[in-house]
Amino acid sequence: MIVPMHSLGETVNKILTDHKSESEKLIKDMIKNLENIGADYPPARFEDMALAIELSGIEGKLRPTDALILAQAINDEDAVCLVTADGILVGSNILQQAVIEKRKDGRNLRITDTDI
Repeated sequence: MIVPMHSLGETVNKILTDHKSESEKLIKDMIKNLENIGADYPPARFEDMALAIELSGIEGKLRPTDALILAQAINDEDAVCLVTADGILVGSNILQQAVIEKRKDGRNLRITDTDI
């Protein structure tokens, strides 16, 4: 399982903002869970950044972090599913079409807000 660095940053920020009193425990639990599933945490590459900018032009409501996460998923030839809580990523027909057009391997990338 791949968890982009930006996703980890968003999650830690949310924990620190919304759950300050229990943030240390929540972050430790998150790290333990990620280790248990053998997750990798790759940084964005230049090609991901370029695609994120392009995706932002396609869907104006897309936030920079979400554009970068989507770009990493599109550029990852092993990715088959992007699980996200972001309604714009899940509900945008424009982005779904962009995913189909941008996948180099020709495979679809399912974007969902539920488990795989």
